[in-house]
Amino acid sequence: MPTTTGRYSWGWRVTTSNQALPFDRGGNKDGTLRLGDYGAGLFATEVARAMNAADTGQAYTCAYNFSTRKFTVDNGATAFALEFTRNASTNCAGLLGFDDLDRASTADGHTSTDTVGVTNSFFNTAGVKSWAPVDPAVTNTPVTAAADGTTAALLQRKPRVIQHETDGGLRETIFFSTDKLFRIEYRMLSAAEQVLFDSLMDWLETGAPVDFRPDDTAASTINMRLVLANPGETRNTFSWTTRTEADVGTLEFIQQLARV
Repeated sequence: MPTTTGRYSWGWRVTTSNQALPFDRGGNKDGTLRLGDYGAGLFATEVARAMNAADTGQAYTCAYNFSTRKFTVDNGATAFALEFTRNASTNCAGLLGFDDLDRASTADGHTSTDTVGVTNSFFNTAGVKSWAPVDPAVTNTPVTAAADGTTAALLQRKPRVIQHETDGGLRETIFFSTDKLFRIEYRMLSAAEQVLFDSLMDWLETGAPVDFRPDDTAASTINMRLVLANPGETRNTFSWTTRTEADVGTLEFIQQLARV
C-alpha cells in the first residue's frame, strides 16, 4: 500500500457576523448562509444553496479544491458579480478566501484570492485553517481497483445487513448504519505543528466536522467527526502536553457511510 501525506481543513463557522453573500446578476441578490459549523465540502454546498435560493431558476455551484485549497463559485455560462461591499460588516468573504472588495461580473466564475493555510490570508482572518502533518504519513488503502489476477489489499469495510422474507415470499434487505472508523496517531510534532493541532482539537471538541484527505494523490475527501471509542468508559475531556516535540495519543474519527 502506498504511504502518502494527508491533510485536514477546518474552521468554517458561520455566525450572524459572516452569513451574508451579496452578488449581482441583472440586479442585486442577497444570499444568506445558515448558521453552523462546516467542513470545506459542506460549506461549498451551503454557498451554492444560498445563492440558488436568492436567485431562483439559476444553477450556481461552489466547489472546494483540496489541492489548491481554494473555492470556485460559478454559474456556467451566466455572468455574475460578487458585491461584498454591500454587506461589508456581515459578509462571508473571508470564509470564501476573498477580501471585502467587489469582483466584476464574469461568466468564468470566481476563485478564491487566497489559499487556506497561507500566512495573513483572508481565510485565516476568518478562522479557517489547514494542516498537512509531516510525520507520520498516512497509510491508505488503494484508491483504484487492482488488476484482475493480482493481489489486492482488503478495504476493511463491513456492511451490516439482514434479510426479511414477507408472507408472500418477497425478500427484503435491511441495511443498518455503516460507519468507517479511523484511528490516527501523531508523534514528534514540532512546535509549529502543535499550534495547528491545538486549533484542530479546539474545533473537533465542539463536535464540528473536519474534512480530511488521507491520500495527497486522491481527489476525494472524507468529512468526519471526532468520537469517543466507548462513551461509557471514556471521559469527555482531552489533554496534551506542549513541549519541544510532542506525541499525541490515538484519535478516533468516524465517517458515516450510510444509514437507513
